[in-house]
Amino acid sequence: MLPTVMREDAWGRPLDPKTCEEASRKVVASLKRVFGSALTGVIFKGSALKGDFIAFWSDLDFHAFVASAEMSSAREPHRHLALALQREFGTFVAEDFQAGSLQLYCIDASNYPADWVPSLPGTYQVVFGAAPECFAPVDMGAYRRRAEQDLIGICRFIPSLPAKILDHPDSRLPGWARRMGMDVKCLAYVVPICAGNDPDRVWRLPLLEAIRLAEPIAFPSRALSRFFDLVPPWPADIGRTRKLIELGLEAADDAAAWRDSR
Repeated sequence: MLPTVMREDAWGRPLDPKTCEEASRKVVASLKRVFGSALTGVIFKGSALKGDFIAFWSDLDFHAFVASAEMSSAREPHRHLALALQREFGTFVAEDFQAGSLQLYCIDASNYPADWVPSLPGTYQVVFGAAPECFAPVDMGAYRRRAEQDLIGICRFIPSLPAKILDHPDSRLPGWARRMGMDVKCLAYVVPICAGNDPDRVWRLPLLEAIRLAEPIAFPSRALSRFFDLVPPWPADIGRTRKLIELGLEAADDAAAWRDSR
């Protein structure tokens, strides 16, 4: 087993609170203009709060809770409202907040998606209204089952990527590298949970600590730490972008081999 050595000084930090507040105000204002009183709550979550935010790579993650009457399903607003949201956020420049993109989910405030598990208390911040009762944490068994499902899905998706991008211009590869990065990051959490670690503890870990926990379990190549060591500064040149994609594939191969060996 290779030791996990990571460039702690090069990546992973909380986003400046003032930047978080400014982004939250802008997002909430747009949501209010579209949903009005049907907007019951908004939470801010993810790497910006956990302390592993990578400038111009990481997302700004928001969940908006909306009254059932405005929703077509548990996580889809009626299409005229979805189009109105796009008009609102079409001019949102994530780079103004040092982010790679804005990630916004609209969720039925009375009907949390059956295939999701709520974020754990302490891993998110309420920036408007309140999180609904259906957002209450469920038993840890549900988090373990979700981790097993995520592991299967990631081990299918990442290996499918080369065929998806074979005809894409170089200009589109950074977007795919960032998309892959979401799943590579998820592996650092779901593998320790699938190995029997407490989900409540694991999901509260900063990414650096999660990777240190995951790599001795399932990643003899150290592909997780090598991947994130290579990300900053972002954006990258095409050579570094291609290397990230190769490392993401290596991480998925390690995870799949460990899963199959269990």
